[in-house]
Amino acid sequence: MKKIFVLFSLLIASQSFAQEGNKQITKVKEETAQAIIIDASYPGGQDELMKYIASSMKYPQDAMDNGFQGKVYVGFIVNEDGSISNVEIKRGVQESLDQEALRIIKNMPNWEPAEQDGQAIKSSYMLPVSFKLN
Repeated sequence: MKKIFVLFSLLIASQSFAQEGNKQITKVKEETAQAIIIDASYPGGQDELMKYIASSMKYPQDAMDNGFQGKVYVGFIVNEDGSISNVEIKRGVQESLDQEALRIIKNMPNWEPAEQDGQAIKSSYMLPVSFKLN
């Protein structure tokens, strides 16, 4: 009988301890920080960006004469103040088309900078500039 009582007491104690342990585990909650990030954007959005590129483009004569066309991928940084810097060709097509794409991007107006938790931050951007002959 003593063995059964001791065994029963141990069983009750272990269940009580397990329940206390579970309570402690459920009380501890892991908090995760979530940063709100807003991408950089051209003033007026994508449609205005496409209008700017189309109105600024001067198709190089040598590229026209030789039938060169394609997409030039230009990378750049949008700084905290929205200015553009570090403009470079990431993937070019032909020298005069590449240079025209650089000229267009370097002359863009300031963008709306990217934001993280309400603070303006630097961000990188890659933009394809399409050259197509009719």
